[in-house]
Amino acid sequence: MFCRFLGLFAAVGSLHAGTAAGQDASVVGTLLPRVEAPAPLRPLDGYAPGTPGRDPLAGSRAARSLSALERPVAPLRLRGAKEMAIFRNLASSVVLVLTADGTGSGSLISVVDGTGIVLTNWHVVDYATDVGIVFKPRDDMQPVTKADIVRGRVIKADPVRDLALIAVAAVPAHAVPLPLGTMGEVQIGADVHAIGHPATETWSYTKGL
Repeated sequence: MFCRFLGLFAAVGSLHAGTAAGQDASVVGTLLPRVEAPAPLRPLDGYAPGTPGRDPLAGSRAARSLSALERPVAPLRLRGAKEMAIFRNLASSVVLVLTADGTGSGSLISVVDGTGIVLTNWHVVDYATDVGIVFKPRDDMQPVTKADIVRGRVIKADPVRDLALIAVAAVPAHAVPLPLGTMGEVQIGADVHAIGHPATETWSYTKGL
């Protein structure tokens, strides 16, 4: 085995140490593949390079592309058009109720002689008699400040049914009373749309069953 290794080493050494031009040429020809000249490029059918006056947009494919670009763009359609309309039309009816112990949601259900009636849950007001009410700003980008808080007075409470009514003296013009339905209109499987203030969110929207 050692003799065979020496023989292989000697053969490799002779490839590098050979001085005859013919020997070098035969070695290079053996180690490197023959490279042939590339075939000339075939010109495109119907097109002569350098043809003066040729319009790159004159072809039928270009014409179809331009025609597609010139078509009127269809208006953008988003999912949830019905849901967006519900929020847009009814969010102003939902108020933020502030108490000494926390916050909650309420719904403006009527306005009589400038005085609004807000329906909320009893657990929101608990045994409080005076609460703060914040109506949704007309501009969604407008932040809510202390100046937006109006005073509300609890006029009726029912701990058993978990309901309470709050009278509000100042109601903004853009706040629309929420129309009330009847139990006969409630069906199993109907969609439920909730607008309120869960956790630290304000005027959030949720849809469910």
